[in-house]
Amino acid sequence: MIRLMTALLLSHASASAFDVDRQSPDPRNGASCTASAKAMLRAQLAGPAAADGWKLIETMLCAPKSTASKAFIASRLNRKVRYTSFSSGDENEDLRIVAASAALVDELLAAGETWDAALSINGDEIALHYAPDEACIQTRTLALVKGKWRIAAMGAACD
Repeated sequence: MIRLMTALLLSHASASAFDVDRQSPDPRNGASCTASAKAMLRAQLAGPAAADGWKLIETMLCAPKSTASKAFIASRLNRKVRYTSFSSGDENEDLRIVAASAALVDELLAAGETWDAALSINGDEIALHYAPDEACIQTRTLALVKGKWRIAAMGAACD
């Protein structure tokens, strides 16, 4: 996990360093929530649970922090979630198990403040990666349980 988050952080930082057209993030226009970006992400999902997975991913990335969005995220959140964080100045990653809470649900809703979203799919697991700002990469790991996608882990790697 530390290698993946480090690689994502470095690739994001190097891409940002050479992209002269890249603007500071504007929460009213998250690039991962444009119609074309969402279509590219959605196209990566297949199988009988694809629609369910997409609903959860789109809600985490783009939905407003409304009562309905919060209720949906809370219904898909495991009671205990693995939380991993890594900072470029630290040699060790911080791994904790956190209990589901209203604050955690709120943190899982990016409300459109997302850039460079990507999916890594491996069987019954989807890892969603995105940049909430120019210094961090967030990861949300979904696990397929009884035909429904659930939020099993999350992480952050920051410069």
